[in-house]
Amino acid sequence: MISLKSRINPPEKINHLVFLLISFFILSCTSFPEKISKEKFTLEDANRAGFETELIKTAVQPDGKIVVLAAIKMRDDRNSHRLYLKVQRYHRDGKRDDSFRCDDFFYGNEIEDFSESFLVIDKDGDIFFPGILREMVSEYDYRHRYTVFRLSSDGALTARYPVDTGEFYSRFIRNLVPVVRDGHVAGFYVTGEYRKLDIKGHLAGGIYTILKLTSECKPDPSFNPVKGIERVHEKLHSGLKAVTPDGGLVYSVEYHYSHKEREKHGIKSAVRKIYSNGRVDMAFNRNIAVYLRDGSEVRSHSVDSRGRIAVSLRTGDNKRDRVNRILLFNIKGRRIPTFEFSEPSLVEKWDGVDSEYTDLIFMDDGGIYALKKYVYEGTLVRLDSRGAVDNSISGEFKEKKIHHIYSLDKYNDEIYLQEKHLWRFNSDGSVVALYKFCSGPDFEPNKTLFEKTVYACKFGCLLAIVGIYELFGGKMRFMP
Repeated sequence: MISLKSRINPPEKINHLVFLLISFFILSCTSFPEKISKEKFTLEDANRAGFETELIKTAVQPDGKIVVLAAIKMRDDRNSHRLYLKVQRYHRDGKRDDSFRCDDFFYGNEIEDFSESFLVIDKDGDIFFPGILREMVSEYDYRHRYTVFRLSSDGALTARYPVDTGEFYSRFIRNLVPVVRDGHVAGFYVTGEYRKLDIKGHLAGGIYTILKLTSECKPDPSFNPVKGIERVHEKLHSGLKAVTPDGGLVYSVEYHYSHKEREKHGIKSAVRKIYSNGRVDMAFNRNIAVYLRDGSEVRSHSVDSRGRIAVSLRTGDNKRDRVNRILLFNIKGRRIPTFEFSEPSLVEKWDGVDSEYTDLIFMDDGGIYALKKYVYEGTLVRLDSRGAVDNSISGEFKEKKIHHIYSLDKYNDEIYLQEKHLWRFNSDGSVVALYKFCSGPDFEPNKTLFEKTVYACKFGCLLAIVGIYELFGGKMRFMP
């Protein structure tokens, strides 16, 4: 056992106290706030510096180059951080394309959030993506503006389009769905809960769930906003593959328990369609509703270039009786009977957890690729034109770890799966490449100087303190 007995004279106590305070200050100082220079404002330098980076969205150009939208997180202290958007372009071999230079605007301006994001490259090479921009209103106040950014093909910021919903108000703009016609962004659908503002600025009237904006994010005068059901919570899921060839929108609705159809008939979900002017396609809604009257829950849906709609469902209330189904419908909401997929949703591997099929994408031969997800694992599955599982594809991506932010898409006849990293597959499901542009799932934040000191001196700090104490007049003796 070690005890310390001080022999410090009274006049020396002040110096001793000052030393202890200085030592404590040095040990407690941190590396906050985290910073990076403009010259090193790249994902690679941020990763090397130990900052957290997150892959938000990816898109692939016709020449195969990959455009990456990511966020760089830099902490102000242990409990707060700043987010910055960063767009970079990469060659197919994963090397950064330095001919693309992201505009310096994103170095000096923070964003607040990037959920429900998209990344679109039009036929001219212009790049579109959203972000909630943090703007200073005064020296002591700021506001958040949901904004769509437009970059040129070489990365220069050419336009900013603040989202303007006109006479409709909502605290949160939840989701923007780009409408691409003839290779150009023609507008955006906006989903959420909106109310009209009267001339005095007060909320009035019923709830509206879908609005439409022009390509510059202004209210589209040709669109009639879609009304929701009064006093009923409807959660809309539109997705980014939900726009029909004529510019309409297919979306699913998740009913809250207060909805009479759910309470009386057990209907939990609906799939609906509107035309490009906002008119509801009643015939479509009626036709497809027949297949949702058994308590089915819509897990995903996708629209192809021909107007066909693939819908992933989970049916049944009893855990042991639940079934995953994928059905195909035409543009009028009538089922295409030649295609059907069905299997129990229970996965025994994880002691009976539910699985679901998400992110459906169409293949040129009429088949569908989907991601089968359960817990934190996913398997790439290909269905043929009849809905049967195609066992001839490669099984390389089977029961792989995936994370909550992910999406499946097709570019240039190749399949891309984005999660923490980006996977590229051949059409037969074999893995071509794994791109690790951002932090992985095992990321650990930078430690402060104090944390590093504590870690490094886990066993040596006691000896260091004893040595310092001896140096400044203390005396150590061992007790039996």
